[in-house]
Amino acid sequence: MTVSSLWLTLVLLLPGCLATQDEEIDFMNVQIGGRATLNCESAADKWTFTKNDSTEIINADEEHYVFSSEDMKKLIVQDIQNEHIGLYKCMSDDDTVIKTFELDSNFKVKKLPKSISVDDGTPDVEISCSLRAAAPGQDIEFNWYTLAEDGKEGSRSKLCTKGTECSESGAQAEALFDKRDKTLPVEPLEKRSEVETGINDGIPFSKLKLSPVYTDDRQIYICQALLVGSSATEDCKEASNKECDESQVLLRVKDPLAALYPFVGIVVEVILLCIVIFFCERNRSDDKDDYEEVAGNGNSMMNSNSSLRQRK
Repeated sequence: MTVSSLWLTLVLLLPGCLATQDEEIDFMNVQIGGRATLNCESAADKWTFTKNDSTEIINADEEHYVFSSEDMKKLIVQDIQNEHIGLYKCMSDDDTVIKTFELDSNFKVKKLPKSISVDDGTPDVEISCSLRAAAPGQDIEFNWYTLAEDGKEGSRSKLCTKGTECSESGAQAEALFDKRDKTLPVEPLEKRSEVETGINDGIPFSKLKLSPVYTDDRQIYICQALLVGSSATEDCKEASNKECDESQVLLRVKDPLAALYPFVGIVVEVILLCIVIFFCERNRSDDKDDYEEVAGNGNSMMNSNSSLRQRK
């Protein structure tokens, strides 16, 4: 195969690869026995359903699927069961994916970033947490937990904030306060943190606000969402917990002058190096003068002998 043929093949495959990487998925949280309307927003030639790497074409004759019109613009999934949980795609006549939907009966929290970096003393820091999709007819409760940066077992504790009753978290906040200089006007974590909850465009959310933050606040913060009245345990990572989900982020609190320290160290090293070089050169100069004097250059005895010979 020639080089031109290879380039042509790459050019033809590149749009498809980019389309796959940029494909967006509309997530929908559903209830078992409920219904969901999938809006393709344009006429579709067919709909497909994918579950466990197995894909099938949806027929309008099936009991659980209804098309709202002849152009198959909308697909209604009714009496949803576990076997209907998966990926739905509406496609054009050339098998191009127009839109992709994901149905899931479990709670899904938007993944928080791996870490957030702020300076020590930053007045306002906000960590936003929300579900990936609306949860109609379901009461959602958010809880916040803290975890040591090393993630050791047993270090997870419920975060104590304004307006909440604290037990172990309250003791942790007092310990934080005790570690600081008593002369500084620093309040414990429970008085500097606040949680705001609400619904935005039908999607429940929770915001953790810290004002201000200090280096002792550096730890992992866990946002947990669960269905009110469910039997979910505190740790949503358990496979049996179908009605809760959680995500975590490491809050990195750094000294604002930390970037300056390496520069100061380099300057100090350069100054010390210059001082060492100066004294070394000075010592070499003194040694050279002593050597010339011993060798006869500038010797006073030889100069006097030379004058005596000239007089004779």
